[in-house]
Amino acid sequence: MQIVWHVVIVFFLLLLIVPIFAKVYACFDVFGNIGAVSLYVFFIKIIAYKVRISDGKLIFFTEKNKKEVEVQVSQKQLRFLEQFGVQMKEKTIIKNINVYSRIGMQDAFATAMLSGAINVAISSVMGFIKNSKKSAKMTLVNIPEFNGRFLTMSLQVTGFITLVDILYAIVMSFIIIKRSEKYERI
Repeated sequence: MQIVWHVVIVFFLLLLIVPIFAKVYACFDVFGNIGAVSLYVFFIKIIAYKVRISDGKLIFFTEKNKKEVEVQVSQKQLRFLEQFGVQMKEKTIIKNINVYSRIGMQDAFATAMLSGAINVAISSVMGFIKNSKKSAKMTLVNIPEFNGRFLTMSLQVTGFITLVDILYAIVMSFIIIKRSEKYERI
């Protein structure tokens, strides 16, 4: 019976240190005002939404129903989310970033100029990410369409993180928020 407890303890310890592989897909068509966002963890689809922008709000659709998500965050929650984001950026290991764009303005000059400007902007962001995440492999594919009207962007990010890192990020975020609240009172 004692061996079973050791196996259970080892199983949970391994569960904490084994990396969790995740893929995020995001795509948006500006002229069609429709997009898609999905998250896969260990090749299992966790979330999949269609996205539309209406009156300055993001509206998420599922296949069955339409959900309008309005996010109201208090000041304290916002501070926690900012700290949690900072902690997760440090702990997440990014393996691949693929960006695809299809740009067409029905005018060759406008298409070339917009395609080049978007290419420069995305390459700058990718360079900034590459400076902080050395192991990331990045790909940018820009497809100009000179005869049609398109403005579609797609992003695929592959990375991993361990449960220990997630728990550490949560605990450190709480500690930093509590410490900053304590010093604000003084």
